[in-house]
Amino acid sequence: MLIHADYRERLKQHFPPLLERIASARPEIIIFPDNSARPFAWLANKLWRAEWGSKPRFLFRSPPSLTAHYLEWQEFVKQLKADRRFAGKRVCVFDDTTAGGTTLDAFFWGLSGHAKEFIPAAFADPARSTAFSAVDELINSPFKFALSALDRTTPVASYRASKRSLAAADWKEIHAEINELAAEILRERRAREGSR
Repeated sequence: MLIHADYRERLKQHFPPLLERIASARPEIIIFPDNSARPFAWLANKLWRAEWGSKPRFLFRSPPSLTAHYLEWQEFVKQLKADRRFAGKRVCVFDDTTAGGTTLDAFFWGLSGHAKEFIPAAFADPARSTAFSAVDELINSPFKFALSALDRTTPVASYRASKRSLAAADWKEIHAEINELAAEILRERRAREGSR
């Protein structure tokens, strides 16, 4: 398994209520910062369809790396402002973590005055601080469940080895694990509702 067992449990416990809060804001578009939030999109897709039927449009958008030059961030903001898909829409940006708020800030500046409403969301792990003290901690954190980098060739934390690169087979395995987790969440929810 690539998803750490304790992280899986935290996802099981805290992801559905967060998704319900997002759903209550009625977003028309949800942007997942790629690639690290892609498994969140897979999980949200399964749960959203089971709970509310049709879902908002899901998009993936890669912001510059945290170490990118200021001009790269400025260009990213300009591109968001020019993207007509967001004009007059309620747009949620759902990040897989939060450290310093850089990603959500960039989306905020790119969507403000353009989108009808900006809905920021991040899965802040309750078992950890929301601020990482060092890049090493971020890269080796089970909170990132083997998906800390935008570049799949970058060594990241793994659950079979201390550091390795994510291959296509790993992404397939993570996708399968997310599908199993979604099925488990839905089974448990139905069981609770049936016992009432």
